[in-house]
Amino acid sequence: MSTDRSRAPRATDPRQQPWALSPSGPGLHAVVDDDIWLRSIHASVQTNQALVAASQRGSEILGAATPAGARFESAAELLVLVSESLRQAMEQWRQSLATRNAGR
Repeated sequence: MSTDRSRAPRATDPRQQPWALSPSGPGLHAVVDDDIWLRSIHASVQTNQALVAASQRGSEILGAATPAGARFESAAELLVLVSESLRQAMEQWRQSLATRNAGR
């Protein structure tokens, strides 16, 4: 295994990439921008929405009255709730950051 750190990616401008390895001191340190967590949660919401659509379609195909169709419908309902909770959490976080940054 190579220990050549000169080949590690370098951060040129932190706004251009969500993360980078930065050679500071006796090792590499991760640099993560402030929005990566919100982008990650947003991606989760988008994935959940795709799963909701697939689950609803599965329920339609199998019929909501069948055991498998009912499970698909139940899964869709749960994922809708999870997505809504994640959206609310993102909005609360944005408001919290805005309040915190207004005081600076």
